[in-house]
Amino acid sequence: MFYILKSESDEAWMLPHIPAERIFSTDVYNPTRAIADLSVIAEKQKLTFDAILTFDEHLVLQTSVIAQTFGCIATPIATIMHSSSNKLLFRKQYNQHNSKKLLKMPIEILTAEELSKKFPSPKNRVIKPLFGNNSYGVRKISANENTADLATYLKQSWSEKQEECYKNFNETFLLEDYVDGRTFSVDGIVQNGVVHFAGINEFGYGPEPYFFQVSNTIPPDLSENKQSLCYTQIRKLLKKLHYNNTPFHAEIKLNNDKIYVIEIAVRAPGGQIMKGYEQAYGINFVRQVLNLYSGKAVDFKPIKQRYVHQKGVFVYQECNIDNITLAASLPKLSEFVPIMHDGQRNHYPIAAQPVYYYSVAERTPKARTLKADKTEKSIIIRTKPSITGL
Repeated sequence: MFYILKSESDEAWMLPHIPAERIFSTDVYNPTRAIADLSVIAEKQKLTFDAILTFDEHLVLQTSVIAQTFGCIATPIATIMHSSSNKLLFRKQYNQHNSKKLLKMPIEILTAEELSKKFPSPKNRVIKPLFGNNSYGVRKISANENTADLATYLKQSWSEKQEECYKNFNETFLLEDYVDGRTFSVDGIVQNGVVHFAGINEFGYGPEPYFFQVSNTIPPDLSENKQSLCYTQIRKLLKKLHYNNTPFHAEIKLNNDKIYVIEIAVRAPGGQIMKGYEQAYGINFVRQVLNLYSGKAVDFKPIKQRYVHQKGVFVYQECNIDNITLAASLPKLSEFVPIMHDGQRNHYPIAAQPVYYYSVAERTPKARTLKADKTEKSIIIRTKPSITGL
């Protein structure tokens, strides 16, 4: 039987799946309060818990503390704090790893206010918040950047108005050199010191200087040697950093014959990636996370082979959506979800959302590419300028 512990401000979106009497509210970002509330609930209802887990980037630490309190399997706190939960601590540990195949990156720490008075070096850099998700506040910057405008953008994109968890942000950002290359995620689970890989996904991005993740390609068009390089280096790094009893979502750049690890999240991959692995290989990632935290064996053995492409199609400008026209001969898709409609305001870059989302799952990489291309050519999006203030 499943129970949900949610934030007091969150809507109970899970009501169609979980009865209201099994959904409890607390301050999930405060472990002391959450444990106090949950202990009362458990005592009153005579509950014991077989597993306590989360899929939320900002709740992995709190979940570990709560799980340990109630005697459940938990991701070690040291693992969590040397992950994307704290990008500074992760980078310090990562830079100490001795591997000729991993690119290292010095970091600089600064606040948004300090940034407004500082001009970056001539090389391209990337700025990112100390912790975060969905690439909010992540941006490529150059030597001629208007840093005052950049500071304003960072404050707007990294605000409690976006998500409740941002109330804990200390307005500290990291500045790193920009690394060229294709971007991938290597995903899986570490159970009792053994690394289990689900697969590799290639990210597609919107235009720079922003890093909007718009597509996933599983498996990517990548040679066996390059795939082996990714798996070998991530396995070594996970062991070196003592990752254990955790899902992982490692984001990397592939730069010739070397890898740059952007970050590693100690949670299952977000967005549509888990669904992508299921479409491609028949893997149920959620079930394997449940297996991990309930003490059952993790198994990512594929039961089929398909070539998957998932994409959210954006309009990269502030405007109004005038008209969306679908061709009568729209290809047969695995999924097609209209998100925006005629007359809606399209926001960019802050609060951007796709006009529509689709996915294809084909038997060959070529068929995958052809169907994706045909889909986007079959949908015409017309826009018109937006009126300021509307």
